[in-house]
Amino acid sequence: AYYTIGTDDNQVTVSGASAGGYEGLVISEVMPSNQTALPDENGEYPDWIEIWNSSANDINLENVGLSDDELSISFLFPKMTIKAGERILVYCDKTNQATVGKAFHAKFGLSSNGETITLYDPNAYVIDSVKTPIMSADESYARQADGAFVRTVEFSPGYENTTDGFLAFRNATMVTDGALIISEICPDPLTGYRDENGELVD
Repeated sequence: AYYTIGTDDNQVTVSGASAGGYEGLVISEVMPSNQTALPDENGEYPDWIEIWNSSANDINLENVGLSDDELSISFLFPKMTIKAGERILVYCDKTNQATVGKAFHAKFGLSSNGETITLYDPNAYVIDSVKTPIMSADESYARQADGAFVRTVEFSPGYENTTDGFLAFRNATMVTDGALIISEICPDPLTGYRDENGELVD
């Protein structure tokens, strides 16, 4: 289901001023064709959006909305605070998960052919909006220090959108050599451990 909030006619208001309490809350990075860049908690590779509190103050995200549809809001943040400087991710895989302590999943997908993504305050006024261009696989659209966006393969979810941020992300997610090994293989077993269905499997 889609949600609309804050207006008498249940339509998203795209004009007007957002409350000052959301100043500095921006869409900072978008990846509309995540093939191998960042797996979610289930090992899948959904598209994703990064939200950044670029202000010096904590911001209450309760009922802040996110959407790729100008007529409705399809994801609402739960009661939570995004700290000053913090970045959070929302996976876009057409499922809905908005629970604090779990990965966020929005009930819409992103198009690599370009579209507009919008962040709304609880009264359905626009906080920030980004129009993405045509994108390649594993390429992100990242906000730079001057506020401009660039296409880049140096994606940095959860980190600043710089080469140093990309390297920090890679270092945080890479497994060191020798830390992960294949320790045993059993093809076509005739006896031994069985799976949850009682079957003998490789």
